[in-house]
Amino acid sequence: MSIRIVRSGLQVTVQDLGRYGSQDLGVPVGGAMDDWSARLANLLVGNAPGEALLEVTLHGLALLFESQHLVAVTGGGAVVKVNDEEVPMGRTIVAKPWSAMRFHPHRRGMRSYLAIAGGIDVPTIMGSRSTYMPARIGGHQGRPLEEGDLLAVRKQRSALSDA
Repeated sequence: MSIRIVRSGLQVTVQDLGRYGSQDLGVPVGGAMDDWSARLANLLVGNAPGEALLEVTLHGLALLFESQHLVAVTGGGAVVKVNDEEVPMGRTIVAKPWSAMRFHPHRRGMRSYLAIAGGIDVPTIMGSRSTYMPARIGGHQGRPLEEGDLLAVRKQRSALSDA
C-alpha cells in the first residue's frame, strides 16, 4: 500500500507530534507546526493522535493513491481535490485506487495535514518519525518530499486486532 508523489509543492514533509527527550543533544522537539490540526486529522482516520502524516505548506502537492486508503485533510492553506472533485476539510474520505489528490491555493491558512489510516511508514529516529531538515533525519530521507517519491503506509490498527 503506497502513495506516489506526482508534484511536491512548496514544502511537504512527514511529521508527527515531535521528538521529545533529545534537546540536551541539540535536537529540537520539532513536529507538526499545527499540532491540533495534525491530531484531528489522525483521529478522523482512526490513528493514534501522534501518528506520522503529511504536513503540506501552502499548496502544490499532487499525489496518487496506488491502493484504497481512508484519509482526512485538516488545517488550512489549500483547497483539496480528489480526481478534480473538491473534498471537504475535516472529514474522512475513501480514496480509491489510482485516485489523484491535489492541493490548490486558498486565501487563508498556511499548512494542511493529510492523515492516512495506518500512518506513513518511515523509520522512528530518536522516538519520532518527524522530518528534521537541518540534521537530515526523520521523515522520508530527512528531507521534504520530491516528485517520484513513493511512501509506504503502515497497516491500519483495528480495535479487533487489539483484543
